[in-house]
Amino acid sequence: MILILGSSGKVGRELLPLLIETGAAVRAAYRSRPPLIDGCELVQVDAVTGDGIDAALEGVTDLFLLMGHMANQTEVELGIVERAQAAGVGRIVKLSCLDAPSMAYSFARIHRPVEEAIEQSGLAYTFLRPENFMQNFLTDYADMVRGGTLYLPCGDARTCPIDARDIARVGAAVLGTREHDGKGYDLTGPEALTFSSICETLGEAIGKTLAFETIPEAAFAEAMKAEGVSAEDIEIFLDLYRYIDAGQTSRATDWVERITAQSATTFAEFATAHKSVWMA
Repeated sequence: MILILGSSGKVGRELLPLLIETGAAVRAAYRSRPPLIDGCELVQVDAVTGDGIDAALEGVTDLFLLMGHMANQTEVELGIVERAQAAGVGRIVKLSCLDAPSMAYSFARIHRPVEEAIEQSGLAYTFLRPENFMQNFLTDYADMVRGGTLYLPCGDARTCPIDARDIARVGAAVLGTREHDGKGYDLTGPEALTFSSICETLGEAIGKTLAFETIPEAAFAEAMKAEGVSAEDIEIFLDLYRYIDAGQTSRATDWVERITAQSATTFAEFATAHKSVWMA
């Protein structure tokens, strides 16, 4: 029995059908939006309060630990790891973040303590450490794309965004075998792109000129504050952009292709497939 936490999220909803197609017994955990798919067991949980977690873990052999960004995320995930141990789960596949062992930026400091707890738990494990999702351009950056300018608090640095569907393919492959136990994989898209080149690709897909501009951290922080983002989360995201600006996200890896035997999605392919979102 495979339990997927975060089954309605960007990765979880892509992972579910891949696992169901293999004939695996799958239990999909959700908080408020049940995934609309047949062939799996649904269970409602609240990871923050812990409601439903123990019932969801009952009889589970493999846990896919996927949590969306939230307050006290490290503590919440540590609690789930402890409960998974107590429930007799055999393996945890955790969705982490790029360069988590470095502890060099905000998201790494959120995820690495959970990785360490899993390593010390005695459970089998695999860590999937993706770069920024291409899907962020469908959500966080969508309004800026529609407006014609992508404003970010960093220079025109290189990044290797990855399609969430590729992360899901890796997750399905890892859950289907034990050869990846004890390993961690930095997952990226197939190419390192500057934000200007990303804008050019998006512009070609939607038939308009799209520019990239650097804005001061203070201006970006004010914009996030106006959208209701907490001061703590503002600093977390600013620290991420500092990491990007320092050139730390310019290394493309080939783990997607090596693990799944399929090429990773290029940004041009992604932009073409989703162009209607920015043309709406």
